[in-house]
Amino acid sequence: MLPRQPNQSVISGFRCLQFVVSSEKPCRVKQLAAELDLEQTRVHRLLRTLGHLGLVVQTDGRRYAPGPAIPGLAAQILHASHFADRALPHLEALRHAVGRIVAMGVLWERSVSYLYHGSAHAKLEEAIGGHALLPASQSSLGIACLARMTDSEVSDRYKGHAPSGLRTMKALRAELAQTRLQGYAFMNTSGRHRTLAVSLPKSPALALGVAKVLPRDVAGLLPQLRATAAAIDQGLALFRVR
Repeated sequence: MLPRQPNQSVISGFRCLQFVVSSEKPCRVKQLAAELDLEQTRVHRLLRTLGHLGLVVQTDGRRYAPGPAIPGLAAQILHASHFADRALPHLEALRHAVGRIVAMGVLWERSVSYLYHGSAHAKLEEAIGGHALLPASQSSLGIACLARMTDSEVSDRYKGHAPSGLRTMKALRAELAQTRLQGYAFMNTSGRHRTLAVSLPKSPALALGVAKVLPRDVAGLLPQLRATAAAIDQGLALFRVR
């Protein structure tokens, strides 16, 4: 929920930064302005400011890419969240226990950023940040997080944007209603398999999921998934709602 007097420059600056760091290729000012519905001169000023802070850099082709301060900021955030010592052990234990892909992600605007995504036999270094950004409406983790919001809040978040992978907001609302009713998200991924996901009890922007799940597996996997989510939630405070 926005404060009574939101600082639009801060909001726009973070939106620019988020778009740059999540893009597979360096971004042009014109592209950013169109995507964020902002004037090009405004976007240019914001990017120059972010560049001064080292958060973005300008390439030879007058495009913008993540700057040298981003890894430092990411390291500080991971340290402050205690993700490595308070979440990873539980994620690793679940991954080896279920013998399936286990994922943990955070909802940001209309996308899910994966903090962890590892198959049963993957190395730990492959699991950390091992998946690209994914539209929330195409991710069981995203659906689990969105279901913690009201329909009005979801509509505001998608104002002017169609849910990726879903034709209408009506379809998204139906998916979220079903998720709220059953207490977990269960979406098709490939063939007969689905992904089962739950949001963390006190941290609704975070979700945990298990992939390659058949409907008959839900009853056995759900208690393990919920227990892991609760254990991680006890240790993480960064995304917690107060």
